[in-house]
Amino acid sequence: MSSLSPEFWVAVAFAGFLLLAARPISRMFCKMLDARSAQIASELAEARRLREEAQDVLAACQKRQRESLQEAEAILSGAKKEAEIMVAQAETQLKTALEKRKKLAIDKIAQAESKALQEVQNHVVDIAVSVARTIIIGHLARTGDEETVKQAAAELERKLH
Repeated sequence: MSSLSPEFWVAVAFAGFLLLAARPISRMFCKMLDARSAQIASELAEARRLREEAQDVLAACQKRQRESLQEAEAILSGAKKEAEIMVAQAETQLKTALEKRKKLAIDKIAQAESKALQEVQNHVVDIAVSVARTIIIGHLARTGDEETVKQAAAELERKLH
């Protein structure tokens, strides 16, 4: 036995120590690996839960977006219809106002024509009376009774107007 060197005995002791320590060390490593595996599994489960939650939130947001878009389209459609109604009413009111103004203008023109015709007729009567007076006065002046002529001329003017 003396042929074995001390290094051999150190190596044998070290190997024995490793064999004895291997089981508790492997258990410790297994526990650490199990704990790490459990932590990773927990994190994966949390990530899945968060992903599902995010998908639910996304779906809800997309649904709200679609509903909002439909509501906006309905509002826009209603506003277009209302605008068309307002345009139609404005056109009707404009036509009515134009017709009223046209009628008023025609009435004013008719009144102006009537007044002008009346003025022309009055002027013609004045001219006729003046001419008749001049003729009658001239004729009566030649024949005599000037006072009767003036009375007749005044009466003629009163009757013609």
